[in-house]
Amino acid sequence: MTGRAALVWTLVAALVAANILSHDAVQRLAAQLGEWLTLERMSLYVTFGGVAVAAVVVVWCGLRLRTHPCGGLLTGYVVATLLLSAIAYNTLFMINTEAIHYPQYALIGIVMLPITGSFVDSIAWVTLFGALDEAWQYWVLSREVPFVYLDFNDMILNLLGGALGVLLMAALLRDAIEPRDGERPGPLPLGSTGVWMASAIVALAVIGLLAGVVSVYPDADAAVILARAGPRPVVWATSYWGKTAHVLSPLNGLLLIVALVGLYVPLDRRLRFVRRSA
Repeated sequence: MTGRAALVWTLVAALVAANILSHDAVQRLAAQLGEWLTLERMSLYVTFGGVAVAAVVVVWCGLRLRTHPCGGLLTGYVVATLLLSAIAYNTLFMINTEAIHYPQYALIGIVMLPITGSFVDSIAWVTLFGALDEAWQYWVLSREVPFVYLDFNDMILNLLGGALGVLLMAALLRDAIEPRDGERPGPLPLGSTGVWMASAIVALAVIGLLAGVVSVYPDADAAVILARAGPRPVVWATSYWGKTAHVLSPLNGLLLIVALVGLYVPLDRRLRFVRRSA
């Protein structure tokens, strides 16, 4: 590893660590804001702020990519990612301050694309980092809390935020993104490091489930429990202040993560990232 690569990976590690270790501080700040503004008013501000930011992002990407050979494709993916983020905002958030996941992991996605040179590999890495964040909260911060679960809802938010960051970096470095004109589509990114690591973790989890070492719900014989809260009695849960959200089960969350990462595979098939010497 070159000195420059080591420096960049150090930056990534610092960003991931900052996201993980700042969880309690961010949660306390959100609670204080909720008490000051009321959750309903704060939710309204977050919603309008998110719409405004999304509009700015779309306009900026459209202008930035208007003369790019694949500008329409990239801008389309930006719009699709923002729409998916809006759907997640309305279906997976119990408290709308969870929107903080988007900029947190967008920043990591921005850094990852120049490192990996692959859209899918970058998103896979961000997803892994986001899963590590949720694992830290579940097995460390909440280890004594019986009614919690490994939060796949937040993993989806982390993934979408990271995907948006990757696309923003592609727009920023538009001259480094080239279409594969006249070539066969690029290979499926199955051998990418991030994809390989994520696949290995999923395979280990499946083996653990089959062996009885891992269990989705409380089981006295299992060493690892993914949802200490047990199965949800309802599909949609309502918070104490009236917000309704769907809580993903580990299986549904995993399948949704795979589907979302797969959504970005055509970008690697049709585009390539070219590192240019200074």
